[in-house]
Amino acid sequence: MGPSEKRAALERRSSTSSSTQGLELLIVDDHSLFADGLVLLLERLGPGVRVASVPSCERALEVLAGGLRPDLVLFDLNLPGMHHLEAFESLQEHAPEAWIVAVSADERPHMIGDVMRAGARGYIPKSTNADVMLGALRLVLAGGVYVPEAVLNAAPAPPALTPRELEVLQLIASGHGNREIAERLKLAESTVRVHVTSLLRRLGVKTRFEAVNSPLVVEFLRTQGAPPARGLPDR
Repeated sequence: MGPSEKRAALERRSSTSSSTQGLELLIVDDHSLFADGLVLLLERLGPGVRVASVPSCERALEVLAGGLRPDLVLFDLNLPGMHHLEAFESLQEHAPEAWIVAVSADERPHMIGDVMRAGARGYIPKSTNADVMLGALRLVLAGGVYVPEAVLNAAPAPPALTPRELEVLQLIASGHGNREIAERLKLAESTVRVHVTSLLRRLGVKTRFEAVNSPLVVEFLRTQGAPPARGLPDR
């Protein structure tokens, strides 16, 4: 099953509690007391949920190599012996069909931003209460992105865009091409192309699709009242 088929299946599962049958989750956290409690919490997602827990990224890679195919991976940002971004990228490489969420007591904006820009589907502070955490995970399993608003306020995204670039980004997310954007903003089409090139560079991405589908940008646009990204024209 490819990533798109897996995601469609997960979205169907999230619609009812019985649809959690066969849902597999992996916790990667070296704090055993928290991990044990998280196992019990995750089992409340619904009947048939299976939860595995390992204390390190190295051990996670071993169980993934052994055949575990989780739908969702929850990992701590401060795993022993491995940089947070290296840990995320290793998990992403070995569990390409899973959605990956950081669950951590570390709330440093740069660390959260690193993994969100790399493709994590969310960040949940360990201080989050049980009901909010379950709601956040259900959101992710349904195809959404979860970042607490307090974190977004502390580390606003996208970074350092000008007001005009932000307008262009929001219109790109709404499915508009350069010509339509130029008409709406009363700019020359060549000027719009300059803004698009600039915002792609600032966001560290190469295409319009990547710009509006980066999880951090998706969540930022949501807080700005922008609709979910639609099919994007190439120009």
